[in-house]
Amino acid sequence: MYYIIYKYVLKPGKTLEEIGAWMRKNEAAQATWGAIEADFYRKATGQTSVFFARYKVKSIDRWAEGLKSPRAEAMYSEFSELVDFEKTESWIFEEIPY
Repeated sequence: MYYIIYKYVLKPGKTLEEIGAWMRKNEAAQATWGAIEADFYRKATGQTSVFFARYKVKSIDRWAEGLKSPRAEAMYSEFSELVDFEKTESWIFEEIPY
């Protein structure tokens, strides 16, 4: 399993409630790309425009193919209204079973 973690910055005036609504609207599509879990986080030290999204996936290749799909283009066009993509960072981690 893999974890894909994105660091996002909300655009001025946008809220985490809007992010949640976007996620609920698009989680089924992301599941077809192999997302098993999705969570959102922010630092506990007060209100900030920075938040993190964590997706657990079985296959990085399947996730990447999903991101290239026509559905993804529409989804991320909507998402770009909420976050500043130029400030986005991402990481991929491999799960280590113990």
